[in-house]
Amino acid sequence: MHSFTADQVRLGFIGVGAMGSRLVRRLLEREYQVVVYDLDSNKAAELASSGAVAVETIQELVDSSDVILSCLTNDSAVKEVYVGRSGVFARIQPGRVVLEMSTVAPETSRDIHGLHGPCAPGYSRSIQGEFCRVEERSCCGLLFRNPADGAIG
Repeated sequence: MHSFTADQVRLGFIGVGAMGSRLVRRLLEREYQVVVYDLDSNKAAELASSGAVAVETIQELVDSSDVILSCLTNDSAVKEVYVGRSGVFARIQPGRVVLEMSTVAPETSRDIHGLHGPCAPGYSRSIQGEFCRVEERSCCGLLFRNPADGAIG
């Protein structure tokens, strides 16, 4: 597994509302480089004044991030951000890690992350705090163990 220390990784955070902005601030306090995107550009700009880099598109965020985190409002927002025409999976490169933290239906999480059939046991392991590599989307993994050096949890 890659090292996710502040000096070795660039984080991209999608959805910086009430919860996401607090998480980003904690990451910035621990000196992580954080790129932020939100549909409301004012929210991203506010975090830029605290040291984050605000971008205008998800594509820009994906291109400049090693780890992509998201904290979104609902199932449809998660689907749009990940599988929409300009979503994360349209642009993500091999070796990237995705940490999706939105409160959504379990089916949405499984669908988005491709956790069907043979990879389903990985979903159970991830709930227990283990790492699951998503084979159907070999370009990315899902990280659940002590993300960002404990800065989030």
